[in-house]
Formats: sequence, structure tokens, C-alpha cells
Amino acid sequence: MHRNESGRILTMALIAIVLAGGLGFLSLAAFRAGSTPQIAAEPAGGSIGRKTAVTVTVTEPARGLSRVLAELVQGDRVEKLAEKSYAPPPPWSFGGSGTGSETLTLDIGRDAIKGLKAGPATLRVTAEGAPAWLRHPAPAVKELTFQVRLTPPSLGVTSTFHFARQGGSEAVVYRVGDSSVRDGVQAGELLENFLSINRDLRKANAAALVELASKSKPQFLWSRPFLPMPNAKVMAPFAEARTYVYQGRAVDHQTHLGFDLAVTKAVAVPASNDGVVALARFFGTVVVDHGYGLQSLYAHLSSIDVKEGQEVKRGDTLGRSGDTGLAGGDHLHFSILLAGQPVNPQEWWDAHWIRDRVVRKLGGALRFED
Repeated sequence: MHRNESGRILTMALIAIVLAGGLGFLSLAAFRAGSTPQIAAEPAGGSIGRKTAVTVTVTEPARGLSRVLAELVQGDRVEKLAEKSYAPPPPWSFGGSGTGSETLTLDIGRDAIKGLKAGPATLRVTAEGAPAWLRHPAPAVKELTFQVRLTPPSLGVTSTFHFARQGGSEAVVYRVGDSSVRDGVQAGELLENFLSINRDLRKANAAALVELASKSKPQFLWSRPFLPMPNAKVMAPFAEARTYVYQGRAVDHQTHLGFDLAVTKAVAVPASNDGVVALARFFGTVVVDHGYGLQSLYAHLSSIDVKEGQEVKRGDTLGRSGDTGLAGGDHLHFSILLAGQPVNPQEWWDAHWIRDRVVRKLGGALRFED
């Protein structure tokens, strides 16, 4: 009896140990969930332009991550930017390790997200830790507010008489628009910077104007001769060949594809004819669409008084003359564009030329008034 009693007690003890181990296993499997993940982002807000990189870091060192989701929310629209799922080790395992950290680099902006609109937008990041059978950790949610700015800021130099020379100093006073996020003055290799603007940027602008012309309205928006800038002196004519000299040698050649017109500083610049503002941005530039690929361009403006999409009438003020860009002094650069290509503005200023060369050939399609 003594031996049987001892065996029974040992058996019950073993059963109890097995039951305790099983209960412990079941408890771990049922309730050993990970902790709530931590989310950090850089930058933690600010502005979004054409392409803005945001770095998101998610950590959960206890049992690791199970899912990370990044979305951009604007109004009723929710755009998924990234989503990742992970396989954490089972809750009863203490030897393996899951994914304890994840870093996402998100490109957000107009180039990455089609149809993005100007205004506030929210970057929402949701992260989930490893679950157990009966317990799921609360997901971590972090929301960051950004301002979507799709229009480049305006820039106008308000000071005059700038004389930059190698090894010298100079002061410049300038004004930037409300959409500017960061501004400052940088100095570098003068010749390299000049050629980058005078040569490379000119080519890019020419291509942009051709693209802009493809969106011209398929109707005549004008009915009178184009208006030259009143009381202006011609400082440079159309198609003037220019050679740019640096330290005694020619470094660039360009053809001046417009008229440079000067009156006084910051004089009102009128719309040359009826139309719709197709562009009003960059370094003081306005383009007015007159229909069927005919457009007028106004550059070097110190300020802009119109917005893209705005209807204007002949003589309405578009802005003020200035010396933005590479202008050597306050004036208006005026161009007429046809299918994005510069043509001689003198023809479009001439009512007789318009009637002889355009109106008579259209059979009444263009109602023209001298």
C-alpha cells in the first residue's frame, strides 16, 4: 500500500506539473501580446511640394511588428502610400525575434500622388504589434499635418544698383510670396550659375511654353489689336543676337525672342489683349492665353496681380515691371507666342497686319475691331 500510495502521489504531481505547464503555455499563447509600437517621423509636418520625402520609423522591441500602414488623407480621399506585414514569432517562443524596427521613406507630393490639391493634408501612420490568441495590442496611430503647396513661390528683388564682383560684397533686398517655405541668398561660381540660368533654364522654359500652348482654349478670346506697353521705350528689339562675355571671352550666345520695354520703375503692366491667365508664377512671369495657341508673355515682373485661370481684359493690370531673373534693370520683357514659339510682336500690334494676314483668311470666324 505504501508503494502504491507513493506512486499515485507522484503521478498526480506529474499531472499537476503537466497541467500547470499546459496552462502556462495556453496563457502565453492567449495573452502574451506585444506592446504598442512607437512611431516617429521626419519632418514632423511642414509643406509638401512636387516631391517631398518623409522618413517614418516604427519600433516595437518586445515581440516585434505585425503590420505598418502609411496613408495620405486629403478630404474624402485616402491614398495608400505603403503597407507592410510581418510574421512575428509565436507568443510562447522566447528564443526567436520578430521585426522590431522598420523605416519607410515616403515620397509624397504632386509627382507621386496624382490629383493632389493645394491645402492641408494628413499623413496617417498605423502600426500594430504582435498579437496573441485572445489579446491584440492597441494599434499605434500617428497623424502629421502638412500643407500642400503646388504653386512655386513668387520672388521679387526690391533693391537696385547691384554690383557683384569677385571677392566683393553686396546687399540685396527681396520679397517672397506666401507659399515660400524657405528662402535665402546663396553665392557660388558666378559663371556656372549664370550659364545654368541663361542656357539650361531657357531651354527648360521653352519646352514648358510649348506644353502650355497645347492647353490653349480652342476659341478666339480677343477681337482687337494687341496693345503695346504705353509710353514705353524699346530697350531691345525682337530677335536681337546677344553675346555674353566673361573675363574677356565669349561664354554664351542667345537670341532675344521678345521686346524689352521700359517706362519707370514698377510701372503697371497691362494685358495686351483679352484672354485667360495661363501662368502666373516663377520669377515674375505671366502668360495670357488668347485662344488657338496664341499667347502673350510678360517677364521680369516685380509683383503679380492676377491668378492662373483668371479672365482678363485688354488693358487690365497684370502686375508691375521689375528686374527679376537676369534683368539688368527695371523693364518688361514682352513676347508673343504661337504654339509656344516666339514670334514678332510688332505684327500683332498692327491692326492692318492682323486684318490682312489673319481676319481676311478666316471668313468671319474672327470678329475683329480696329
